Amino acid sequence: MQSCLNKRSLPSVLCGLALLCAAGCSGRSNTEFIPAEDYARSALEKALTAWQNGRPPHIMDVSPAVEAVDRRWKNGAKLANYEILTEESHNGAPSFSVKLTLKQPASEKTVLYIVVGKDPLWVYSEEEYNM
Repeated sequence: MQSCLNKRSLPSVLCGLALLCAAGCSGRSNTEFIPAEDYARSALEKALTAWQNGRPPHIMDVSPAVEAVDRRWKNGAKLANYEILTEESHNGAPSFSVKLTLKQPASEKTVLYIVVGKDPLWVYSEEEYNM
């Protein structure tokens, strides 16, 4: 008895199935995960204020929740102050240039933060976002 699929047609069938799956998943647009600038700025402010107040980078007591990803914060740096300098766009996502004043270790840095997501809103330092 001959098989419906021979060895030559199997790759074509698998490729076709992969394309169908990809087409089915493409119903979501990437813009669904790009928040409005006011939501993005609010998420950034909540994240940086939490850092300044010694709180963890997971802010769940707000809606939408905010998750911050910054290795300085994760590694124990203490934030004394911050100043949002400019609002920009990074590949369509709201981004903000922020002057950070760290008290431990003592330094000043200007960092770009990119905000994406829906719930939670993710606040990434540019270094973390690019990883």
